[in-house]
Amino acid sequence: MEMSRRYFLSTPALIAGLGQLDTFRLNAADAPLARRFFMDLSCGRIGVKATFLESIDLAVRHGFEGVDPDAKYFGQLSDLQLGEVLAQMKAKGLRFGPASLPVDFRKDDATFHEGLKTLPETCKALERAGGWRVSTYVLSFDRNLSYLQNFRSHAYRLRACAQILKIMAKNWASNTSGR
Repeated sequence: MEMSRRYFLSTPALIAGLGQLDTFRLNAADAPLARRFFMDLSCGRIGVKATFLESIDLAVRHGFEGVDPDAKYFGQLSDLQLGEVLAQMKAKGLRFGPASLPVDFRKDDATFHEGLKTLPETCKALERAGGWRVSTYVLSFDRNLSYLQNFRSHAYRLRACAQILKIMAKNWASNTSGR
């Protein structure tokens, strides 16, 4: 049998891959691999109407590992009530995923600026509960703006949000560094 260059180069890669597969199989039997990501139930993002407490129950029932924090709900709770909710989550093995960015940057200027004014208070409510991440989505189109106008609007508005979030994150880090 004549050995081609392609066959010669692929053989060591195949052997190395099989060796890793065997190592993976041994490790998998010993202990589950640590993951950096987890399944988070985000009721609002999938159109499910549920209170925060209902989302906890839904997450447990359907095998999720986390839920989205609800800053408005947390802001209404006393320290004792919030502690009870967090203890319930811990007992059920749940953690927080990212909260939705509470600023509607896709609408008109007045709506955006109103949301931007409330962002620090929302961040404080999330911090109080132990949530520290936010996420959002960006649409590449707008019915009234060109692609470039929409892009620039998103860049300006999300930069303004990011500046506030950065300040809040620094405050959070300095407040928790002594704990």
